[in-house]
Amino acid sequence: MNTTTSISKYLLLVITCFSFACSGSNITTTSSSNTSRSITGILTTSTSASLNKYLSTETCSADSVIATDTQANTTTAPIAEDCSFNLDLTINKNVSLGFVQNETFVAALTFNSGNAGLSTSTLPITTGSTPINLGAISITGQTAIPTTNPLIFADSDGDGLTDYEDSDDDADGIADNNERDCDLDGVIDDMDEDSSCTNETMDTNIGYVLEVKPRNKADDEAVEGVDLNKKVRARINCVIDQSSVTNETYIVLSDDGETIACEFQFSTSDDNESSQIKCRHDNQDFTPSTNYTATISGLSCEDGRQIEATSWTWFTEENDDDEGDAEDDLDEIDEDSTFTNNSDSDSDDDEDNDEDDDNDSNDEEDNDNNSDDEEEEE
Repeated sequence: MNTTTSISKYLLLVITCFSFACSGSNITTTSSSNTSRSITGILTTSTSASLNKYLSTETCSADSVIATDTQANTTTAPIAEDCSFNLDLTINKNVSLGFVQNETFVAALTFNSGNAGLSTSTLPITTGSTPINLGAISITGQTAIPTTNPLIFADSDGDGLTDYEDSDDDADGIADNNERDCDLDGVIDDMDEDSSCTNETMDTNIGYVLEVKPRNKADDEAVEGVDLNKKVRARINCVIDQSSVTNETYIVLSDDGETIACEFQFSTSDDNESSQIKCRHDNQDFTPSTNYTATISGLSCEDGRQIEATSWTWFTEENDDDEGDAEDDLDEIDEDSTFTNNSDSDSDDDEDNDEDDDNDSNDEEDNDNNSDDEEEEE
C-alpha cells in the first residue's frame, strides 16, 4: 500500500469547517452495509504537547475524530466518555483520520504502509463484512498510531489479498513501491486531484524522487509544524550512487540561510527497485517556526541515470516539544522490514562495532584469566 497522504493537506479546511459547523461539505452516510462501513477504535494515553492545557480537565486525548477524503469532504464523530469512537464512512473512498480536542488539531492517524514506501495516513474504505477496528490508539506528538493496521481490512482491487500484503493493491500494473507522488505532498498521483503534474509521463532514462518526508508543505499550508529533529528522507526509483550524495548535491536550507549539515544514510529496497536517502542532523536541530527547503540536484543512480532535480519545503514547529518524532520511529520500522541498510557510514553500525570490540576485549580478558588459572595449577 503506497497511497500515502498527509492529514495536514486538508486539515486546515477540516478544522475551519469543524469550528463553524459547515456540515454541508460532509459525506452523507447511511446505515446500509452496501454503501458504508464503520471504523472503530479507542484512544489511550497521550504525550502530545498540544494537549497540555487540556489534560487537567479532559479524560481523553481528543473529543472528536474527523475523516477527510481526497476531495476534502469530511465526516465527524464524537469521542465517547470511555475514549472510544465509531465512525460510519462511505465505501470506495480514501480518507485520512485526524483527532481534535476543543477545536484544536491533536494528531493524524499514521500506520505502516506494508511495502517499500514510507508510513502512510491514507486509509481506503473498501467493502467488508466487519468494521475496521483500529484497536487501542496511542498519541505521541502529532502522530496517532493504531494497535491494528487498518490496511488488513482493505482489499482495493478485490483480488482476495489485503492492501497490506498486496504489492499492487489498485491493479494498475504499477507496483505500489514504484507509485509516484510528483508534487511530494503525500498523495500519490493516482489519487491526487489537486496536482498539476499527475499526467506527466516518467522518462525511463532518468531517475525520480518518488516521495519525501517531511511532506511538501510551506508555512501558509501547515497546520502543525515539523519536529525540530525530524529526519529528511527521499525515496528514489533506483539504487542510488552513494558517492553522488554530498551536502552540495542534497542541500537542506532555511529561509534565513542556515544550512543543515546532513549525515547521510542509505538503504535499498529488497527488490532493488528503490532507495532511501536519509539526512540525519542529530547535532543541529531545525530553527522553530521556520521554512526549510531540501534541494536534490546532481544525484545519480548506480546504473548511470541522472536523477531529476527536485525540491520541497516544510515549516517547523513553534516550540521544541522534546517528544521526538513518532512518525520517524514508524518509518524506521518500515525501513527495517523492507530495506537493506547499506550506508557507508552508520552510527548504529558503529555502536554495534563498539559492542563487538567490547566483547572481544572481554574474551581476551577471559583467556588471560584462564592462562593465569593454568599457571596456578602447574
